[in-house]
Amino acid sequence: PADATGTRYYSRPNLQLATPQTAPPNPAVAIYPTLDGWAFTDGTLSWQSGGGLPSSYNVHFGTSATPPFIQNQLETTYTPVLEPNTTYYWQIVPVNDIGPAVDCPVWSFKTPSANQLAESFEDTSFPPMGWTNVDDAFTRSTTSPFHGSATAYEYIGSAGSLLYTPMLSIDASSSLDFWARSSATSGIGRIQIKYSQNGTDWLPVGAEIALPENSNWNNYVVDLSSVTPGNYFLGFNVYSSTTSSTSFYLDHIFGPEMAALAPGAAILTAPANLATDVSAWPTFTWNAGPGGIPTGFRLYCDTNANPTTLLADVPVNTYTATAALNYSTTYYWKVVAYNATGEAPASEVFSFTTIDDPIISTFPWIVDFGTDSSNWEVPNWSQLSGFYPTPTGTTSQWFRDDWLNGPSGNNASKINIYGTSRYGWLVTPPINLPAGEYELKFDAALMDWNSTNPPTGTQADDRFLVIVADNPNMNNPTLLREWNNTGSSDVFNSIPHTGQNYSIPLTGLTGVKYFAFYGESSVGSNGDNDLMIDNVTVQQAMASPVFSVTPESHDFGSLAIGATASQDFTISNIGEGTLGINSITISTNPMLTLANLPTLPASLTAGQNISFAVNYAPTAAGTHTATVTITDNLGAKAVHTVNITGTAT
Repeated sequence: PADATGTRYYSRPNLQLATPQTAPPNPAVAIYPTLDGWAFTDGTLSWQSGGGLPSSYNVHFGTSATPPFIQNQLETTYTPVLEPNTTYYWQIVPVNDIGPAVDCPVWSFKTPSANQLAESFEDTSFPPMGWTNVDDAFTRSTTSPFHGSATAYEYIGSAGSLLYTPMLSIDASSSLDFWARSSATSGIGRIQIKYSQNGTDWLPVGAEIALPENSNWNNYVVDLSSVTPGNYFLGFNVYSSTTSSTSFYLDHIFGPEMAALAPGAAILTAPANLATDVSAWPTFTWNAGPGGIPTGFRLYCDTNANPTTLLADVPVNTYTATAALNYSTTYYWKVVAYNATGEAPASEVFSFTTIDDPIISTFPWIVDFGTDSSNWEVPNWSQLSGFYPTPTGTTSQWFRDDWLNGPSGNNASKINIYGTSRYGWLVTPPINLPAGEYELKFDAALMDWNSTNPPTGTQADDRFLVIVADNPNMNNPTLLREWNNTGSSDVFNSIPHTGQNYSIPLTGLTGVKYFAFYGESSVGSNGDNDLMIDNVTVQQAMASPVFSVTPESHDFGSLAIGATASQDFTISNIGEGTLGINSITISTNPMLTLANLPTLPASLTAGQNISFAVNYAPTAAGTHTATVTITDNLGAKAVHTVNITGTAT
């Protein structure tokens, strides 16, 4: 009910408006694929209600023009199993209590052949294999794609940009089918499809396409029958009709068959020619050259000016070394692409020189990240990105800041833990651990974002890991220690905002190792905190003293009033290093007292001991107790107690 001021209340779940159904629903409206259009072999059929209150949908699907019934369902999507180079038919019949819709259309679509141009820019590598991105003008965008998760994107003025396909085999029946849009509503966007036999000399085909004054996706089909049959590249030339720049998005591109050609020579990209200070575990990258689509690449690398040592044979245009190259050495590399038709000419030969030997072999090794911005980044440290345990990139998420977000002059390394994509790895140089007991020590602190305050909230997705691997790419990592908020013995949100020193034993680890500090946040709305590390140290584990007292307790038994008894106690260091004994006291009881106390504080090296006594002199009948308290220098375990009992009669 309304209150005294007449406020209306909404969202009443106990009220429902019912519209009686008096007729079958209307036919559904197809969304994807479009009528007689194209679909990828992983495509999902989608539609929407045409009105008339349907309660479910009968799905008909198959390769017959009268597709068979598949199932009845509530959802407005259906994912069939699709084969390449096939025409499919589908029909959606909405149903309600009155009956099924009538006069429902049958739609059709095609799937591409295995060798046909079919591109939706789903692969994160851009441009796609065999495509050429002139002047690197286009980029891969995930903003509102027509299909899948990505599009090709460019923002350009009247000068224009060109993105072109692999070499295609064009005949009189060929066409190019694609979707395009602009984020602007000015209507100044233009697309001209062009063709070329060499990637240099271009001719237009079809009319200039003027994008409409809206930001909707629109389908365009360009007839290629005017092109003399042969092998050609097809180019998307995008430009503005004025001096003002505008945006272009391209997606869901289908075209002729790929030309049956050997690939062109690969184009090397990294390591760059004549590069220096290259990692001994380099990642090689290259692009496919103009020509046929490669199915594989042979990477050659050695110290010869024309390398002949096969380092890898891979189906993609990148490779990361799985064994370290020699330090301070000049290497040469080239790539040979191939496919079923033949082998490409070898690429140009590039050279690079690896870094000087960065292996840490002197201990203790300490990195405090310096005192000002010039000390960052720290030489021979590196960064990776990607959710544990598989880094997938090299985006830098750790950065330099002042320890505890406090005054300048004391650098630390920091990662901001928030959002859905925090997965930063800060990786040390290689460290050659000798046999014996070593430890990794560091300071860590967790603060609210950009403040000195403790973190706020408890974020179940946040965590901090310390990891070790045999290589700087952190392949096959081993987790040494984890701080999380979901049950680990070390609690992420309990990392003090004032900082704390942590030690991780490196027992059993020998040889060259890489350590990584990893911070993660995978949920975007539950916290914004700063994680810092400082004073990273690898050193021989300090020898640890071990406290022992014998006996650990004592009962004097029954003793006559007026009699006396004494018991000696021995404190020993049964470990290594030095044990400090700071005090020996006894709780107040005049009949139980300390005697023969040593000079305190006392320092006990390995195997050394000191002693004291407790005297029992009862003056009254009954049971008498006291507690001897011994304190040492062993931190949280520094207090030890000995219980004393006696009975007087």
